[in-house]
Amino acid sequence: MKTLQIILNGQPSDKEKLNELKQWQAQLVLAFGNVKFFKENSVVSSLYKDLGATIVGCSSAGEISTDGTYDQSLILTGIKFSKATFKTALSNSSDISDSTRCGEQLGQALKANDLKSVLLFGKGLQINGGALTDGIRKALSPETLVTGGLAGDSGEFKQTYVVQNDKISSDAAVALGLYGDALEISFGFGGGWEPFGPTRKITKAVGTQLFEIDGEKALNVYKSYLKDFAKDLPASALLFPFAVLDNDQATTGLIRTILGIDEATGSLYMAGDMHEGQLIRLMHTSNRGLIKGVQSAVDKAKAKNSSPSLTVAVSCVGRKLVLGEDLEEEIEVLQNEFSESSITGFYSYGEIGPFRSDRDSHLHNQTMTVTCIREKE
Repeated sequence: MKTLQIILNGQPSDKEKLNELKQWQAQLVLAFGNVKFFKENSVVSSLYKDLGATIVGCSSAGEISTDGTYDQSLILTGIKFSKATFKTALSNSSDISDSTRCGEQLGQALKANDLKSVLLFGKGLQINGGALTDGIRKALSPETLVTGGLAGDSGEFKQTYVVQNDKISSDAAVALGLYGDALEISFGFGGGWEPFGPTRKITKAVGTQLFEIDGEKALNVYKSYLKDFAKDLPASALLFPFAVLDNDQATTGLIRTILGIDEATGSLYMAGDMHEGQLIRLMHTSNRGLIKGVQSAVDKAKAKNSSPSLTVAVSCVGRKLVLGEDLEEEIEVLQNEFSESSITGFYSYGEIGPFRSDRDSHLHNQTMTVTCIREKE
């Protein structure tokens, strides 16, 4: 397995870089970048024709590369396999209620006896990322590793994109299937968030809309914790996610981000499904905590794949906002631990990967996820 990465930034030198990637003759190209590169008649729209390679990826809220983090750029990572094969699929999803079917359709298109792993990239808005992930898992063998994330648009929350070859869509999800016994693929995730305040119970929720907490309007409860930060909602919600707790309240489960608010109903729009009876707790963090979360993700992935050729990192845009000027520290952990690997990825509106078991994939929020890929000789 070989890789070649180029970084485009809208400068005249981009043409020379693209020609270098074309001459290298990649089989597959992962594309993550600012939304401007994905719009009609933009760079991404011509990649399939210009490079003669399979293209898959999405828009981002910030880009991750071997060299570090970027904004306003397009990271293209060319890949050549010696033995492994791959296949892509795209499924339209114009409505949030269609998320499960979208995932199932992708899974059906990719499933095969030798399917080892799927990289899944969904649109970042008007989608139920948890239902999308559940749908693809239902269609695939329990042994298939599913990782990935939801597209971003630099934190504007207006329109995101996914790409499959010459198809660019703001209403779809795309998946890349990786096949063959030669592949060695591992995954790790980490958060670094800490709970505060009392444990509370969800008393009314429908899908991703959270209406009541302990019998009170969810938005009122949430604002009472945020205090001065409440005036900056919904943007400030990225700094204070919820943790869904185990029934014994001993373990912090999946973290859920608030994506929007409804003043009329006093409700919160969450990044994944919320269920009545679930116990939740508010979370906060520090820069040190987030960096420890990255190290945790790396340690989990390296335990099963210590020398990957490619590392795909998907980190939440909320982490980016918290880290601010210290953002590079998050990627420096990856650079130090995977010094022989190409690194690519993006800041997302939701991360996808296993939670408790190696193949139990869910939608994560506010995490750093790491997928390590290696082709055995």
